[in-house]
Amino acid sequence: MTTSTTTSVLPEYVAEHLGAPFEVVLSKSVKQTIDEDGKVIKTTIPNPRGLLKQVAITRLIHPRKLSGKDIKFVRKELSIKAKELADMISVGPEHFSRFETDKAVLSPGIEKFLRLSILVDTLR
Repeated sequence: MTTSTTTSVLPEYVAEHLGAPFEVVLSKSVKQTIDEDGKVIKTTIPNPRGLLKQVAITRLIHPRKLSGKDIKFVRKELSIKAKELADMISVGPEHFSRFETDKAVLSPGIEKFLRLSILVDTLR
């Protein structure tokens, strides 16, 4: 016996399992397959690796203050080592670690410099 299925593109999808420390809502890009009883068989997010990179870049350009979790997520998704990023913004690795664990707060100037440093590095 063959079960019929229907695949459609969802108007919006909250991607809860991406590992981002903030909500990610995907618009008109996620495909979902359901069976004749309405049970979800499969949900497909296109190019998840590329998506995570774009989510990280989008978070950098969003004006909301970066949390430590945001910094760590962005750094990891863009494959930047903590020491490398610490060097980029001219702080020691121990001090940078405090930013990622929210034990130290980025000043507005350092935060802008961090965002720009990552973006410039990513565009190379």
